Amino acid sequence: MPQVTQTPPDSKVFTVRELYEKSSPLVVPQWQRDFSWQPDDHVQKLIEDLWEFSEGAITSPGRYYLLGQVILVPNGRAQNEIVDGQQRLTTMYLLLLCLLNAFKVPGRVDLAEQNNSIIFANLINAIVDDEEQDVRLALPFQDGTKVLRHLYLSGPNDRGQLGDELTQSQQNLLDVYDHFASWVDEQLQSEESLTTYTKRILQMVYFTRLVISDIPQAMDYFEKMNRRGLPLDAADLLKNYLFSQVDDSDFGPLTVSWRKMSTEVQKIKKRSLGSTEMFIKTWAISRRFQKINGTEALLTYWKGELASQEKRESFISLLQEKSKLYRNMAEGKLDASQQPVLECVRSLSGSQHLPVLLAGSHLRQFHYLCGLLDRRFTLYTFANERTGAFESMIPKWCEQVAALPANASKEQILDASRLADGFVRSDAMTAVTSFVDGLNYRKVANHRKLRFVLAMTARHLDIQAKAEHHGQPFEFYLKTARRRSPGFDMDHVLGQQYLADKTDDEKLIFNSIGALTPLFSSAHREDTHLKPAQKSGLYQQSPFVLTKSLAAIPTTASARLRNVLEQVREAAPVDLNNWDKESVSTRAKLIIETFLEAIKVDDFLPS
Repeated sequence: MPQVTQTPPDSKVFTVRELYEKSSPLVVPQWQRDFSWQPDDHVQKLIEDLWEFSEGAITSPGRYYLLGQVILVPNGRAQNEIVDGQQRLTTMYLLLLCLLNAFKVPGRVDLAEQNNSIIFANLINAIVDDEEQDVRLALPFQDGTKVLRHLYLSGPNDRGQLGDELTQSQQNLLDVYDHFASWVDEQLQSEESLTTYTKRILQMVYFTRLVISDIPQAMDYFEKMNRRGLPLDAADLLKNYLFSQVDDSDFGPLTVSWRKMSTEVQKIKKRSLGSTEMFIKTWAISRRFQKINGTEALLTYWKGELASQEKRESFISLLQEKSKLYRNMAEGKLDASQQPVLECVRSLSGSQHLPVLLAGSHLRQFHYLCGLLDRRFTLYTFANERTGAFESMIPKWCEQVAALPANASKEQILDASRLADGFVRSDAMTAVTSFVDGLNYRKVANHRKLRFVLAMTARHLDIQAKAEHHGQPFEFYLKTARRRSPGFDMDHVLGQQYLADKTDDEKLIFNSIGALTPLFSSAHREDTHLKPAQKSGLYQQSPFVLTKSLAAIPTTASARLRNVLEQVREAAPVDLNNWDKESVSTRAKLIIETFLEAIKVDDFLPS
């Protein structure tokens, strides 16, 4: 419902100087997002625009530069809270501090009484200085005010006073200030250039200031403006909507909850997942059971969901809990030990799966759901499934698991999942076989998937045989060997140097999955150039059953290990003295069949 006012908002145009002086003290409310403008992006563009304008003022006097609109709301404590424009106001404030400190550099300008330099230095000082607070702009979130106060009182020096650990906002403020300082040092070296540029910034750059009587009205106006072209994401618009709906007394709890949620999400290392928009979208899909495309659709959904006071209160109370769960899910760490659970998803860098985990987070057999999802994501990747089809299946899967009781058994979770349209793939076995069989070592882009198949196959056989490393997590099998860090390489049984005289068809076969094997530790790299028969002893000593099976069975092998090795060698007979196309093709078939067994492909086939 649009906000209705009895009188129009107070809207006037002010120069930079007038805005800070006549709107003081300016405060960025705690519920605003942190200062996030980047030096090489937003700030550099502003620098270029202002410099182009300043230089053009020489030939075109009377021009002015409009920096945009700011929306302020008096908060009843003789302060004006910034609802819109905090990034621009903060950035311009940093520029003023930088110019002021440039005037203070010994020997840079003549600060004799009544000359232009002292006049403009005093003008800036009057703009940025508030006798009560030291600075006219307060940034309480992440203690940004402390940085502004330090830059005003100490300039760029003695930053140790700020402490060893800076918040993200504090670091962003210092980065932008340093970017301005470098530009000023380079471009405004003379006293004349410094005073002329400062004069133009203070007297010819304008803001439109809009003062609105309360936060809800300001938010309503702000959202209308941003939905009609200005780039705000759905999370920002949702936050603004919430603040426009709650009473003033609820601002505190909402501010704290939103900040904690945002802080939790921003801890996610993968940037594409570490955003509040991705979080609220994932949460929405897990509740709506439909795909949501675009900012408008996402905002419309949440507005409908949060139409009542009761639902808004519930949403606010769950923000931190759900964001913490989302973070753990995004990082694949879902148990008390914080060890990876979603091993395949982590290795394959997936993200489409997250709504299913949120929808099923109430289940006592949640770890089973994680494993099931892990395997279904692996199938999606290696059956070369269309991304659109997989993403359309996810909301339907959410609907099925969300409806399950908390005490649902593993069988019930699997049965419910199979009801989701798209979960079952009748062509799963043939699709995976075709895709993996087509992976070729000569294409570097295939290496990651080849390593994945070898790692999963090797682990599956090791578990069956209770071999040396059978208790290790999947990440162990994927760990790449480094100079001083053990891991495994893909050993090409018949190295590339021996393929020069082969036909193109033979080269395809001798570079397929069947021609590769995991070889533990970089200590053996010097031996990988040998011919197959010469590597028999190397393979026999391998801790991996898959690699051991290329050589004679060790006499010291346990009964269980011997049994598995015999089964592998029977399915894929190997003679390293005669490493031919048939050997490679037979072994490729074995690896693919074992890989399908490891992901329990039968769970995804029609009954």
